[in-house]
Amino acid sequence: MIMELKRPGVLKVDDWMNAFNGQGIVTGSGGKCCRQMVKYAYCFDVPFVGVSDGRSMVILELDRQGRNTWLNNNYGGAQTIRARGSWVQYDNLKRSLYIFMKYALKCYLERRGKAINQ
Repeated sequence: MIMELKRPGVLKVDDWMNAFNGQGIVTGSGGKCCRQMVKYAYCFDVPFVGVSDGRSMVILELDRQGRNTWLNNNYGGAQTIRARGSWVQYDNLKRSLYIFMKYALKCYLERRGKAINQ
């Protein structure tokens, strides 16, 4: 799992909501953050990525079947990719990060034929 930390106030819920509602793409400065997270995911072959500005957090699980679409060879371009994600407000940051990390670890171990104790 990769978590990027940004300066406070960078993440804006309006940039992400259309994508989370399945009605569009991530826009504004959120689009840049999203492209950075996908780039890190591709470079490190990790489908679990997140970004936090200390006030809120976006966590994503990228679709492993579409890994080849995580990176677009055209500079500045980006393809739409399938992912599951959540927007987390400040009150729930610690708990949500813990749950996400546990889920990422569980998936990682399962792919290697191991199990995690519940």
